[in-house]
Amino acid sequence: MVKYGLLCAALVGCLALSLVPQAAHAEEGGFAHESALQIRAIPIGLSLFSTTGYGWSLWDSPDSDLLTGTKLEVGAATSLSPAFAWGGPYVTFVPAAVLPIKASAQVMGYFGNFGYLHVPDDGDWSLEELDRSDDEGLGVGARGTLIHLQATPRLRIDRIVFTAETNAYWINMDVEGEYYEPYFDLLFEPSDFFFITRPTLGYLIGPDLSRWYLLLGLRWERTMTRDTNLTRDIAGLVFAWKVPETLLAFGDPTLAGFMGVNTQHPNRDQFFPYVGIQALFQF
Repeated sequence: MVKYGLLCAALVGCLALSLVPQAAHAEEGGFAHESALQIRAIPIGLSLFSTTGYGWSLWDSPDSDLLTGTKLEVGAATSLSPAFAWGGPYVTFVPAAVLPIKASAQVMGYFGNFGYLHVPDDGDWSLEELDRSDDEGLGVGARGTLIHLQATPRLRIDRIVFTAETNAYWINMDVEGEYYEPYFDLLFEPSDFFFITRPTLGYLIGPDLSRWYLLLGLRWERTMTRDTNLTRDIAGLVFAWKVPETLLAFGDPTLAGFMGVNTQHPNRDQFFPYVGIQALFQF
């Protein structure tokens, strides 16, 4: 039986999502580990995101694409960069192949490195002000909590794939005023709620998708915060390349990227560029 699962490559969320054949360990249940090294160009960022968990196959049926790959998985998620470290439990529930659901709760710690967290005196979180905060060592160390709920409706028709990843976040930080968070690239109140949606339409290229593929697609991303009342829109191109085993057999690797422009940003020019790349390994 071939499992049709979810490839999730993220940079400020998921970069590339598709219904494609996945590794056998995931369909059989048991322990699983995934690590993603993410690099963002503007604003610059480097992060390593990992999950380690145990999964149970639910009602897999070789005769039904809808029931293939259903599972329940629980484990621990960690996030690490030179500016922060997060960690906490997660649970993934896939009741049907077309609707993965994930929830996580993480404790967040910021070291004060590279000017982060940036707590502006006048609400200015422009790139110039972030550079000044780094140069002058104005970063603030802090601790907080992040609650994340995610649902990803998805559909594959032959080689055409569509996903509509939807995320709801609640973040609470022990700072006294508005602050800039470097991973989400947003200004938050000490306690804030925000929402990110990423509809993506793509096409799979490759002679045997279970061995390797190239996904090319279009993505629009909208982010909205409740208490700081910000809206950000990014539109661009997505790619994901499942590396053939003949080139690299270790970790079932995938290289993904999202290249686009901010069509709407709270304090930067219209059509401000966005570039991110991620290497994903699964065991």
